[in-house]
Amino acid sequence: MLNRANINSNINKRCTLPTNKGILLYLFAILYALFVVLFPWETINRQGESVGGFNDFEVYLNYFEVDRAGRSKVDIYGFTTLIQFFTGEVFWDYFIGGLSQFIGAYAALRFASFLTILIWALIAFRYIPVWWAIIFLANPTSIDVAMSAISNGFAFALFLYGMLFLSGKKRMILMLISPFIHSTSVVLLTFFYGIKFWFKKIFKNSILLFTSKTRTIMIAVLPGIAVGIALTFLSEFVLGFLGDRRVGIIGKSESPSILQSLFWYILFAVQLTCSKEYIKKHSFTINIIAWYLIMNLYISWSYRIWGAMIPMIAISIWDLPREKRRFVVLLWVTYLILWYIYW
Repeated sequence: MLNRANINSNINKRCTLPTNKGILLYLFAILYALFVVLFPWETINRQGESVGGFNDFEVYLNYFEVDRAGRSKVDIYGFTTLIQFFTGEVFWDYFIGGLSQFIGAYAALRFASFLTILIWALIAFRYIPVWWAIIFLANPTSIDVAMSAISNGFAFALFLYGMLFLSGKKRMILMLISPFIHSTSVVLLTFFYGIKFWFKKIFKNSILLFTSKTRTIMIAVLPGIAVGIALTFLSEFVLGFLGDRRVGIIGKSESPSILQSLFWYILFAVQLTCSKEYIKKHSFTINIIAWYLIMNLYISWSYRIWGAMIPMIAISIWDLPREKRRFVVLLWVTYLILWYIYW
């Protein structure tokens, strides 16, 4: 499974700019985050009259400025159980609501966007060259996640920061906080600990019904497929049981675009043709893509899954064998241009 050690083993061989550590790493990350937050995206984003061209941001802004009226969800809805805190994403409410009392809702939300982009940049710039990372980070979907679907991007970013930058109790605490910011982060926890358990316990002790590579592929795709099915075919039961606000998401969703997801089907197929070592190392990211591909069959906004995980996807593409990497990057650049044309 991907971790700091086996990423760093490749960096020294491939990275030509000294931006993956120390002051330069943080300087480049801060500059990139400031650029994204301050850039006038409404000049190129055709999303109507919403603030900065981001519809979800306008909803957040209205909630924290008007609807919330200084009260937390715990007070408004009388939450008392852990499940209610989880489905109500109360840490997000406390964080932005509390910060809004000092600097206003607009600045608080933009600060969360800044932290999200900063963490993405720190991850990407630390493990791959800056020029390469920006090609992937600066895509409309990830920008939309960071600037509009903010709680989703912020929760995933905190999870990734804990996974890659922290260890021990600090890692666990930060990763456990993320589902209370955006409940879908519980899937990341499932992948992270499930894959570790599978490799350490089940993989080594299982009956050899399949080859080693086949079992590795199974670990890299089956959790993602299972979660995708649970949140689509079984969503009414799963979300209804939890009392999640997303009950009925399939009925509320627009028809998803298979053409839009074509790049991800190709990337998924390319990754599964790589070596067992590559698949094992990037099993977490491959599961994310599998989860997205299943969800995208039914839910139009499922693209936020890969949008919020873009630094990990960029790292996994960087780590592909050279010819496969060139092929995927050519497709990505084409995909990126088309996204900007129709954004």
